[in-house]
Amino acid sequence: GDGRVDPTALTAAYCREAKQNGARFLEGVNVKQAVSRTNAVTGVDTDQGQIRCEVVVNCAGMWARDIGLKNNVDIPLYAVEHFYALTESLKDVYPDMPTFRDPDGLIYGREEVGGLLVGCFDHDALPVRLSELPAPFEFALLNENWDQFMPYMEQAIHRIPTLADCGIRTLVNGPESFTPDAEAHLDEAPELKNYFVLAGLSSSGVTRSGGMGGVLARWIVEGDPGLDLSRYSLKRFGPEHNREDYLRRRVRDMPSAHFG
Repeated sequence: GDGRVDPTALTAAYCREAKQNGARFLEGVNVKQAVSRTNAVTGVDTDQGQIRCEVVVNCAGMWARDIGLKNNVDIPLYAVEHFYALTESLKDVYPDMPTFRDPDGLIYGREEVGGLLVGCFDHDALPVRLSELPAPFEFALLNENWDQFMPYMEQAIHRIPTLADCGIRTLVNGPESFTPDAEAHLDEAPELKNYFVLAGLSSSGVTRSGGMGGVLARWIVEGDPGLDLSRYSLKRFGPEHNREDYLRRRVRDMPSAHFG
């Protein structure tokens, strides 16, 4: 059956456990690039100085590609506009009701504060060039785009007719990065020893975070992930697949592959 996780609470739990095991979190620090010597990581260069370390993990989400390029590490992924609408309260909606999915309509949804959250994994998604976003953008959103979302809202109304007479509280438009095959990147960069990448989870980051994070931790500590991770290898792509013009064309179709 379906499970439901509060991403904020989950992240807080991860941080709490990490701190109890000696980790430190530095917020508001701009990472410039990894520092290396003889083709191996020796630190990280930031806007507040250099941090010495033996291992770097690039898990920078939609910024992972740009950060990788600073060290000539190819991480093919690109952000697109990604939507969900929050409705006003609806009769007969309750907190533990099942999640719904319509693969043909490319929509999904669940209860949210007495109403419904209705989202889409759209075909012909709109690419987002990160250089055009305001800074800082970590907790920001893009403007509503009803022209792009309305065909999927119509699909939702087809499945749930009562939505036709229900108000919309807000349309959330938050960029989400996708890889050229909608699979994640989990690998050590071929170009740089001890530079690990966990990015491009293509809208399944919360779902996969515990398993993939655990495998990566084992790989770093024990030198072996203990699993065949070839499907997530960076080597499944060539340099041509990290070109911006290619990625902008390719990722337009990747959100709709979520239901594939």
